Formats: sequence, structure tokens, C-alpha cells
Amino acid sequence: MVQLPIQRLTLWKQGFGYFERRGRVSEREISLVVPRPATNDVLKSLNIIVYEGGQILSVDYETPEDKKQVLSDLSVKLADRSSLVDLLVSLRGSHVTLALSEGRMVSGRLIGMETSTDEATSVIIQALASDDRDIAIFPVAALEGVKLLDDRAAADVSFFLDVSRVEQSRTTLTVRVSEGDHDIGLSYLAPSPIWRMSYRLTRTGDDQALLTAWGVFENSLDEDL
Repeated sequence: MVQLPIQRLTLWKQGFGYFERRGRVSEREISLVVPRPATNDVLKSLNIIVYEGGQILSVDYETPEDKKQVLSDLSVKLADRSSLVDLLVSLRGSHVTLALSEGRMVSGRLIGMETSTDEATSVIIQALASDDRDIAIFPVAALEGVKLLDDRAAADVSFFLDVSRVEQSRTTLTVRVSEGDHDIGLSYLAPSPIWRMSYRLTRTGDDQALLTAWGVFENSLDEDL
């Protein structure tokens, strides 16, 4: 997808900007990436003009779920604290290899976690041995590592970490056009906070003066203006 360059930008001290983009494209999809909080304002004010070429077919936009909602729907759940315990609870039924102290390695199917009244071993691991007949119990204090043997479990953990890392701060609008070359303009309103306004009045001659005004604003776009 191609993104049209900004040709003109008008800013108001109230904290809004009017963006005007225009360019010639031959692709059938044009992307417009905006800050997620500004999506509603952009959609309400979006104006598309075809100066030359075919017609506009559709305008699509992402509606990503809230990150907390996505994480709550996953089978793997890791809190900020006690992540190891949460991981082992989430991996119940998965095949794992436990790395224990003194170089011991135990493979089997993870049954779960259990809390003991003995504070020294308050949390223990119940691991089903590979012959499906023996159940072994190990204190968490002796655990030095866990290897995931199931591809699904490894994928779930990786997806959880990827979602946790990603900050959903952008929304992509996609404008789909017919085949051929197009000269297209996009204009819309979006929040553009201005930090400071300054004015300068300079005398340039008898009965003449030059008024200069400028402002510093927050560029929340992923492009250099």
C-alpha cells in the first residue's frame, strides 16, 4: 500500500490540525496511518477527492481489540508478579522438560500446581512421567528451567509476549480504488496539540509593519514534516 504525502497542514491553537494529502498513485490501495485516539475525528471529517482516474471502491479501517481483552482471552495468563507460577498453571496438560538443581532433567506431562501448608515448599509441581504411570512432585525452589515440548504451548507463550509488547497506538485506514492511475487527495481533521504560540511585530517602514506568528506543535505522526 502507498501513503500520500502531506501537501498542506493548517494548525489551530485550539489543538486541531487540517491535513491535506495529495498524490498520483497506480496502486489499488492507499493507506492512512493515524494515532488511534484520533480515529473517530479522522473518519468523521475524511474527504476524498479523485482529481483524475477511476472511482473509490471502499474505505476500510482497523478495529483492534483492547490489549487487555486480547490477553484475557488467551490460554496463557501471566501476571506482573509470580509469572513462573502463572506459566506453569497455564501449561497444564502440556508436555515439558523440567531442569532441576544438580543438573537433573525430568520430562513428562504437567498436571498443575499445588499449595502446601509447609512454607518451605509452599508451591510444588506435579509432573506426570513419560510412562504415564508415575507422578513426581518437585518444589519450585529446585526448578531452574522449563522447556516446552508442545508446539502449541510454545506458540501461545510467544503470542502472549508479542501482544504484551505491542503498543496499539496506531490505526490504519485503507482506501481502495479501481484499477489504473489516479490523482487523489485526502483531507481530514485530527488533534494536533500546540505547545507554544509566539508573535513578533517588526516595523519595516513608515506606516508599515510585519506581523510574524509561529507555533510549536506535537508531531504525533510517523513521518517527518
